[in-house]
Amino acid sequence: AERWGLELSRYVHLNPIRTGRQGLDKKRRGGWRRGVGRAVKGQAVAGRKEQLRAYRWSSYPAYAGLADRPEWLSCDRVLGLMGGPKRERRKAYQCYVEEGAQEGMETSPWEQLKGHVVLGEESFVNQLQDFLKGDEREQAGLRQLRSRPSWEEAVRVVEQLKGEKWEAFRDRRQDWGRDVALWLGQQVCGMKLKELSEAVGLGHYGSVATALTYLKQRSLHDRKLARLMPQAKNRLTNDRM
Repeated sequence: AERWGLELSRYVHLNPIRTGRQGLDKKRRGGWRRGVGRAVKGQAVAGRKEQLRAYRWSSYPAYAGLADRPEWLSCDRVLGLMGGPKRERRKAYQCYVEEGAQEGMETSPWEQLKGHVVLGEESFVNQLQDFLKGDEREQAGLRQLRSRPSWEEAVRVVEQLKGEKWEAFRDRRQDWGRDVALWLGQQVCGMKLKELSEAVGLGHYGSVATALTYLKQRSLHDRKLARLMPQAKNRLTNDRM
C-alpha cells in the first residue's frame, strides 16, 4: 500500500539515532514495547532530535525543511503522503518522524488515567468497577469504565457514518473509514496497538501507529474528517447510555 512508503521513509530517517549511545538499540526498543526498561528523560530525547537534524549523510533535513534540498533529491512523493496543504507538509513530516525519537520517554502518570478517574493497570481498573459511585450522566469517565464499547460497536458506528459495510471500505486506498475505526478502538474501546493490528489484519502494530499518526495529520486540514471524528466518538459513547 502507498501509505507504507511513509512508514518506510520514517524508518530510514530514524536509523542514525537507533544506537546504544542514544538508548534506541534494538534490545531497548523491544523492552519499552513490552513495558520494561528505564524511562528516558526529555533532555535525552532533545539530544536525539539534535543528532537527527545534524546527521551529515541523511536526507532528513531536506525533507523536513531544515536544509536546502539538493537538485537530485525528490521529496514530493513522500511528502505528498502526509496530505494537507503543500506548504505545511515538511513541518508535518518533521513532527511525524521525530515522534519516533521520543520512544521510551517518561510520561506523566496523569496521562494514563482511565476514564479520568482511576490510575492503574487494566486488571486493577476491572476490580474497581463494582465499587465506582456517581452519576453516569454527569461523569462520563464512570460510564466509560463501567462498560467500554467493543471493537464491533466501533466498526458499526463507522459503517453508519459512511453508509457502507466494513468489508467494502476496509482495504480501500486513502479511505478514512478504517483509520477512524482504529482511532475509536484506541480512544474509546481502550484497545492496545497489537489488538488493533489483529482486528484489521495489518500484521504489525507499528502499521497501526502509522495509520493513527496519518489520521491525526490529515484531520488538521480536512474539515469533514475533523467533524466526523468527534461525531463518531460521541455516537459510540452516547449509544451506550
